[in-house]
Amino acid sequence: MSDERTEAPTARRLHELSERGDTARSQDLIGAVALLAAVIGFQQVAPAFLSRATAALRAGLLRSSQATLTAGDLPGLFVPMGSAALVILAGVTLPAALVALAAGLFQIRGRLAYGALRPDPGRLNPLVGFRRLLGPDALVGLLWPLLKLSVVCLAIQGPARRVLEELPTAVAGGFGMQLGVLGGSALEVARDGAGALVILAVVDVAYRRWQFLKRARMTRHELREELRQSEGDPNVRGRIRAQQRRMARSRMMHRVPEATVVIVNPTHVAVALAYDASKTAPEVVAKGADLLAARIIAIAREHRVPVLPNPPLARALYRSVEVGQPIPSPLYQAVAEILAYVFTVRRRS
Repeated sequence: MSDERTEAPTARRLHELSERGDTARSQDLIGAVALLAAVIGFQQVAPAFLSRATAALRAGLLRSSQATLTAGDLPGLFVPMGSAALVILAGVTLPAALVALAAGLFQIRGRLAYGALRPDPGRLNPLVGFRRLLGPDALVGLLWPLLKLSVVCLAIQGPARRVLEELPTAVAGGFGMQLGVLGGSALEVARDGAGALVILAVVDVAYRRWQFLKRARMTRHELREELRQSEGDPNVRGRIRAQQRRMARSRMMHRVPEATVVIVNPTHVAVALAYDASKTAPEVVAKGADLLAARIIAIAREHRVPVLPNPPLARALYRSVEVGQPIPSPLYQAVAEILAYVFTVRRRS
């Protein structure tokens, strides 16, 4: 049972896997969003491309018909066509490249895994390859392309049916109308097909994420070992906490001589209070029970700090107030009576 991976991966486990390049990635998402961006970009720059290409072709035909055509006229023939090609190239490739880069960085959370560049002999193990071929992932990999083809065919059947209906009218209307109908229908088909691929890619991302989290699960032994490595050995932590308690008690004992009064119960509990007129309420500077209470009483008597028995008040202060905090308002009256008695005794003496 201890070897079963039943525990959810911790943040440290996920970070280590991402450092090795093992993350939930979908290549379909990158290709789908790049295709959709290219289609939309082409749709935006197509009018400018057609305008420039038509003007360049017309000018080229006029120049080529001249009998005095020389080698110096060649740049004038090819430069306009080249500028038109640059328009379509920038409008298609630049959005596709930027969107594909953003999709890739989104999947890896912006962290580049240089550990994936190291050679891994385990990837050359034939047994691992056979398990992949015979596992459930192989079946998913076989059915996934068929599912994509079916969904794309369903998505483009509407535009395809419309172009078949409009094609006879376009044929009768001449070359310009044919080009407009076919070009618009082709862009619509490409856009709908790319949109369907994007939807399927989102499903693939969710599946890859579920698969990655399942693969990244930890055993209880691994979880305990990670907790031990991150927080340290329990014995060491216990010694550190004991040392911290001793240091806190030492600091607390050094403040007992500064106390105005020590209220006791009468030997089991001791609470030292310090009153400062600049503050709103007296402050608990030390408290303890049993041996620690006896130590506080001894230090207080050694430095002539008044020690007064008041069991109810001592128990209430011990339970409700931490060292370094002021007393709560419900105890103001009782503490004020104690302080008034202490100050009266001081004035008389």
